[in-house]
Amino acid sequence: MGICPPVADIDENYRSDEGRLFSCLMAVVDRLRGPNGCPWDRKQTEKDVKSMLLEEVYELLSAVDADDEGEIIEELGDVLLLCIFLARIYEEKNRLSIIDSLNEVISKLIRRHPHVFGNKRLESADEVIENWTRIKNDEKRIKNKRADIWASVPVAAPSLFQYYEYLKEHKKHGALLEIDLNEEWTEVVKAVEDKDKDDSQREILLKLLLFSVRFAYKYGINPELTFIEEINRIRDNS
Repeated sequence: MGICPPVADIDENYRSDEGRLFSCLMAVVDRLRGPNGCPWDRKQTEKDVKSMLLEEVYELLSAVDADDEGEIIEELGDVLLLCIFLARIYEEKNRLSIIDSLNEVISKLIRRHPHVFGNKRLESADEVIENWTRIKNDEKRIKNKRADIWASVPVAAPSLFQYYEYLKEHKKHGALLEIDLNEEWTEVVKAVEDKDKDDSQREILLKLLLFSVRFAYKYGINPELTFIEEINRIRDNS
């Protein structure tokens, strides 16, 4: 892979060419990781990048919440950089490359959108989700991977987000949960009132957290993003 031209040689046409810019970024990462590259960049491992990627994703979410175009541009670039950087580390170990990931995601999008790239007729968003889930589960069975409700819940995600995604997966698998919020809230209140009799403070907190996420699920509110937005509001007003 060739190194991209110096910045002064990148004209406006080059800057608007996604393919060439993507190749340029890959070349920059190659240079940084190469024998004559940056000692710090060469030292980074996949675990280092995992930590940085998590931080950058949250910074991107904050930029989106703030609707700050400059910050969104910067944070999108940082997330893209780390994705390429992580792929480069695995490529050095002869395990995979960013090309593998690009091929995989393109093929997956085409396979799971037969109503766009094929002749299947789907009229509503619910039908699209149902068909996507069916195709996804079939693919996992072929690969001998889990195709149950927990299969799409990322174990590295924050706990509230995990439980929220778990509840959402029930709907995708056609196993809608019947949630009686009034009944559940009554149980929470009773646990608080009888805290010295039945429930420890930890168990009361657990009931509150479970109720909060189930409330969020019933009304389609992402609890993790909602709480992040509130923390940002508190920070801005402090």
